[in-house]
Amino acid sequence: MTNPPARFKPALAYADCGPTQGPMRRAAFFTVQLLDGFETMRDAVAGRLPTVFAQAGLAQGTKTGHFIAAFYILSLHRVIEEGS
Repeated sequence: MTNPPARFKPALAYADCGPTQGPMRRAAFFTVQLLDGFETMRDAVAGRLPTVFAQAGLAQGTKTGHFIAAFYILSLHRVIEEGS
């Protein structure tokens, strides 16, 4: 296998529900947490996923878009390896 071109940077794409905004969305998102578990959603709800990825050696992410769902706003992000 040949090396990728120099401009190619491996990236990780992820979706983050992030902190909910407003009491109605927060109440609706509570249902998602009941189904998925409070512990698994803790970092996302607190908006800590960018910090978690930085601690893993990934550069600051770039928000690439978002979708408004029934229970939350789903943000799409892209992060690259630090130094890439």
